[in-house]
Formats: sequence, structure tokens, C-alpha cells
Amino acid sequence: MFDGPSNTTIDGSVDTEIDDLFVGILDQFVGVPPVVSNTQLGDLELRRRALDAETAAAIHVAEMSGSFSVDGHRSMIGYLKARLNWSGGQAARWLKISRFHPHMCW
Repeated sequence: MFDGPSNTTIDGSVDTEIDDLFVGILDQFVGVPPVVSNTQLGDLELRRRALDAETAAAIHVAEMSGSFSVDGHRSMIGYLKARLNWSGGQAARWLKISRFHPHMCW
């Protein structure tokens, strides 16, 4: 059974406003004509891809600069697992993505 969205934030603290945020977002989509809904979904996908690109770039820079060690981490994987509460697999996948350079694949 779905009990609604989690109200635990990325750092483990509880944020009761997350539930209200989700309900507010849900209201933006309920009752919208299908053509508008389809456009919204496409726009959201483009925004998600842009955020993914920014995330990969930030991970790449953190690895190249060694900034992950400021928090006492010895590896980028360990940093991503601790900082973002990611699994080892998720951290490894994002690190691999961040190391991809399209200009090297001509």
C-alpha cells in the first residue's frame, strides 16, 4: 500500500513540507487536458536530462579536483555513497557517466 511520499530529506532529517510539496505538484497535473499533459511530460524529461548532465559535471569536477577528500573520503564512490546516500551501484554508475567525454568518441 502506498502511504504517500517519504518525508525524509537527503541528509536524513525529516521534512513535513515534502508531503505538501508533492500534493501541490500533483494538483498541477490532475484534470489537465491530455495534449497539455503530454507536453508537460516532455518538458519534464528535458529538465531531468539537464539535471542529469549537471550532476555528472559536478561529480566529474569533484573527482578531478579531489574535493571529495575534504570530507575525509578516500574515494569518489565513498563520497557519493555518504553525501548523497546512494548505493554502491548507483555511485559507480554515476561516476562512470561523469567520466564519459563525447568529444573522445569520434
